[in-house]
Amino acid sequence: MNIDYDSLFVSLYYLMDNSIKYCCPNTKYKIIFKQEEDDFSILFIMISIKINDQELKKITTRGYRSETAQKLNVEGNGIGMYRILKTLKLNDAELIITPRCNSYTKKSKDIEYEANEFRIRFKNQKDWLQ
Repeated sequence: MNIDYDSLFVSLYYLMDNSIKYCCPNTKYKIIFKQEEDDFSILFIMISIKINDQELKKITTRGYRSETAQKLNVEGNGIGMYRILKTLKLNDAELIITPRCNSYTKKSKDIEYEANEFRIRFKNQKDWLQ
C-alpha cells in the first residue's frame, strides 16, 4: 500500500469539514470502509443539502458554492471540494459523489436535504483490512 499520509489527512479533513457543515442536523452520518475487488473505498453517507444534477460537476470547481450552501449562510469559500480532488490525486485516489444514494429526503427551514454518498476510491489498492 502506497499512501502519502499527510495528503490523505488533508483530503479527509476537507471532506469531513464540508460534509459535516452541510449535513442535516440530528441525522445519521455513516463512514464505511469497503474492500472491493481491486480497490479500497471509504464511503461517507449522510443526509446533506440537496445536490442538483447541474451542480454535480461544479461542486469540485474552485470557488463554486451552490445556491443552497449560500442560503445556509455557513462559512465557506468554495475551495474545500477542489482541494479534496487535488490531494486525492497524490494518492492515486478519486472522489465519487452519488447524490440521492437512496430515496430519503427531508426539508428543514426551507432547505432540502437528501441522502448523499461521497466515496474515496483508492485505485488498485487492496488488503487494507487484513
